[in-house]
Amino acid sequence: MVELDDKAKKIFALKYSTRKTKTWIENCKNIANVIAEGERPYGKTSEEISTIADVFFEHLSNLYFLAGGRIIANAGTGIKNLANCFVIGISDSRSSIYSALTDAAEIFA
Repeated sequence: MVELDDKAKKIFALKYSTRKTKTWIENCKNIANVIAEGERPYGKTSEEISTIADVFFEHLSNLYFLAGGRIIANAGTGIKNLANCFVIGISDSRSSIYSALTDAAEIFA
């Protein structure tokens, strides 16, 4: 596991640690478990999910891979939004424009 430097710890604490008591390593474990659990609907067993979580944790905690900001901040908190980006389809009509605005309002909420 890689220890975060002081600047990274400060950014994590200020921006991404929604539960201020969690450490980076605890958060990595939480992210890995939440993301791996997403494999259950696709027929993965509990053992397979645990293996996926372990590998994902290793990649996160060693900084081989860094999840997006919303995943870091929201995984395991009950907030369902784990996506950093959204694509809203829109065509050249008022109804499509207003529909896109409605979709954007829901996303930003």
